[in-house]
Amino acid sequence: MEPVPSRVAEEGLSYETFRTSAEIMPGQPAAVTLMTDSVRESPVATEFLDQHVRATTFIDENPSATAEIVESGIGMPAEQAQQALAGPLANFVTDPREVEAGTEIFAEFAADNDQTDEQLTLDQIFDYSVYDNL
Repeated sequence: MEPVPSRVAEEGLSYETFRTSAEIMPGQPAAVTLMTDSVRESPVATEFLDQHVRATTFIDENPSATAEIVESGIGMPAEQAQQALAGPLANFVTDPREVEAGTEIFAEFAADNDQTDEQLTLDQIFDYSVYDNL
């Protein structure tokens, strides 16, 4: 949801959060990286995940510096970015196990809407080996 709620609040616009995504779907995967088998089986997969872990750690440990990067990257004022990063809606994770519950819901939705040929299981969706071998 972030940075929308922080930006709306900063502009003084009237809004109300009905429920957060975490209340509706705990562990919902807002963004997930997909890898082809050839990428996953190459050194690129490990390097990508290693950089993702570093970025997530940096965000958690350096919110002020992260806010400055956000400002230079997308133009959101650093103060707003820092508020968004400190809020309950900011959630940066690397371990795929943390989004399993939400992923199952998305898999069911995709199957019900004919976006996949069948409902995929977590074992079909996730290969934990690259993450586990970091």
